[in-house]
Amino acid sequence: MNFGLTEEQEVLRSVSRRFLDERAPMATVREIMESPEAFDETLWNGIAELGWLGLIIDEEHGGAGLGWVDLVVLLEETGRGLLPSPLISTSLAAAAISEFGTDAQKQRYLPSLADGSAIGTLAVLEESDVIGPDGIALSGSPEDGGFRLNGTKRFVHDAVAATVFIVPFLAGGKEITLGIVEASAEGVAPKSYTIMDETKRMADV
Repeated sequence: MNFGLTEEQEVLRSVSRRFLDERAPMATVREIMESPEAFDETLWNGIAELGWLGLIIDEEHGGAGLGWVDLVVLLEETGRGLLPSPLISTSLAAAAISEFGTDAQKQRYLPSLADGSAIGTLAVLEESDVIGPDGIALSGSPEDGGFRLNGTKRFVHDAVAATVFIVPFLAGGKEITLGIVEASAEGVAPKSYTIMDETKRMADV
């Protein structure tokens, strides 16, 4: 079994390393780290133009239709360069919508996540120290064809920059359901704080 990278993956690694060396040298990284959101819109747009944000989104919805190994190759390079960006958060949000979203949700959210006009993240953890389904207590009650969520998610990566949150909750207090919550929705108010990794920002939402 061959565990080596394909020629295309080697090209991806080379191109991404060159881009990061040129556009995100350590001096730039430090400047972004010191900003309130640890986010730079110009750099984000450059990442979007390279197609990184849609790497694992299917072509039908504006992505490249590649796989997780390709994303890992890219993330190794962004880790090497200490790139401050919501790249992984947005990729995971897109993966959740791709896997579990309705056709209408995919059409609405995936193209904007792929082109960088939207930023996604997962809002999973709560007050409980239990990791997994048993730690989900956030409740949602049916309202106007959707759900009204009441509660707080903790340690949400890139929450201040995010425009779309993927939120697991208990529908009717019973079944775990994934919801899509837009940052503009009533009551969404991230409370940001600094963590040891200054290239990232977390918040309670």
